[in-house]
Amino acid sequence: MSDEFDQYQPETPTFAERQEARRRSQARTRKIVIWVAVLLCGALVADVILEEGFGCYLLFRSRDRWEMLIYRNDCPEEVYSEVLYSGHVTRDEVEALAASLRARGLFAGPQRRTVVLSRTPEEYVVSFFFIHEKHFNDPDMIRELKEYRAVLSAETFGGRPVAIQMCEPEVRPGIPPRLKVRKVIR
Repeated sequence: MSDEFDQYQPETPTFAERQEARRRSQARTRKIVIWVAVLLCGALVADVILEEGFGCYLLFRSRDRWEMLIYRNDCPEEVYSEVLYSGHVTRDEVEALAASLRARGLFAGPQRRTVVLSRTPEEYVVSFFFIHEKHFNDPDMIRELKEYRAVLSAETFGGRPVAIQMCEPEVRPGIPPRLKVRKVIR
């Protein structure tokens, strides 16, 4: 004899019903994954369009790729110096700068040196690092860098303008590397 409350007892789903529920759940998950992938691809395409068309950066900076050339110093010890440069500068320009630096003796001696070369639409920017505070206000050092700036412009960069930055030795990682510039010589 059935009880009037039996009608409220849950029925056990059949195998086919469980399979159908599983298929619906998988289809829902697939749709969510596809929508997320479409949104990510759309964001990347929008980023590239904004970067190429308007110069705005949202997610990535594809043109601000930084590379490094390493040179062995002209000394008996095994000491290496490097030139960091951006994707806006060609490898030939970096090698020309390194040759000029070697000729002036910057890559000589047992100290590791780092030089950063970048380019803006107006000029090349060469950044040197100075450890001692006295160099930032030394008139002889500033005069020598002004003369070297003229040499770089004429001999290395085909007469294009060059700015020299005097930086503290602290470089914070990032793209582009953030330099602590104390003085700019134009």
